Amino acid sequence: MEFENFGNTIPPIKKLMVNVAIMFGSILGGMLIALNIVEEKVDNTISAISVTPISRGGYIIGKSIIGILVPVVGITIMLFLTGFGNVNMLQILMILLASSIISVLVGFIEGINNDDVMNAAGNIKILF
Repeated sequence: MEFENFGNTIPPIKKLMVNVAIMFGSILGGMLIALNIVEEKVDNTISAISVTPISRGGYIIGKSIIGILVPVVGITIMLFLTGFGNVNMLQILMILLASSIISVLVGFIEGINNDDVMNAAGNIKILF
């Protein structure tokens, strides 16, 4: 019996695990947003935000920035550390931005719908 590798030097499980880590990283942004919103609801600080000079759009953008930046920066660093820095980074960034936007939307929806941190964390883990 003879095995052919057809020029592949990277183990297939490594490719699979890096892809899974990319998807987990993109959902992480939504989880951060959901947990932050639920924590503010529990601590009742959302009512205090309404008397500050920040607008609703500014509040939403502020929450969304961390939900997009953490996955994009983390996954870019992870790709270079695992040796996949030679992939097409524009395609990776487009996939990351699209999945991060979906993750941000899910994060806001889960944050608004849940009143307990454990429920929000459980619902986000189901999404994983």
